Amino acid sequence: MKRKTFAVLFSILLISAGLFASCNANQPIFGNDATPIETTAASAESQKIKDLENRIIALQQTLSISDTESREELLRLQALLSELKESVTDMTDKETDSTPTEPPAQALFLYTVENGEATITGYTGTDTHLTIPTVIDGYVVTAIADSAFSSDTLQSVVIPNGITKIGWFAFSDCSLLTAVTLPSSVSSIGYSAFPSSIKGFTIYCHGDSFAQRYAASYGMSYTII
Repeated sequence: MKRKTFAVLFSILLISAGLFASCNANQPIFGNDATPIETTAASAESQKIKDLENRIIALQQTLSISDTESREELLRLQALLSELKESVTDMTDKETDSTPTEPPAQALFLYTVENGEATITGYTGTDTHLTIPTVIDGYVVTAIADSAFSSDTLQSVVIPNGITKIGWFAFSDCSLLTAVTLPSSVSSIGYSAFPSSIKGFTIYCHGDSFAQRYAASYGMSYTII
């Protein structure tokens, strides 16, 4: 008779705990600090932890806590709770460790600094489509040095606003380069800066800019952007 009574009471407690958890889904189980919503794969396990904590609280508050079966159930739930928390910690650590760390783009560029401004002197990457950075290691990029680029993979380059000078033969050794976008800030382009002999090579530039006048004067194909 005692076992049946306990079973009925325990079932009622579990139902009550479930209702308590659903009514307080947005409230912390312990303490008053709000728990942030998890976005990792551990979120499902965290919900199980919350449910277990609610069940443990409900069981601890019953009058039958002195009963042997109640005490054993409490110990089982507490052990399961501990295992789940360890599992969530391991999952979070693995997700953090597996996140690849990309090297900064500027690590591919060689440069010099003068008066607080950077001049790109070389490129060690293998990109086919490249955008020149406006800032490298905190220094504003304002120029591209003579013979800075030599690549057999580079097909297009975007030079951002702020760069004012492009040196002699800066891109002339890029054998596959067919498109260069130049900003209105460019005011100096050195001799044979681009491989104009490549079929289809085009300069993309702003209307009435130095870049447009440069392309027109050398009979190079250009497109206004």
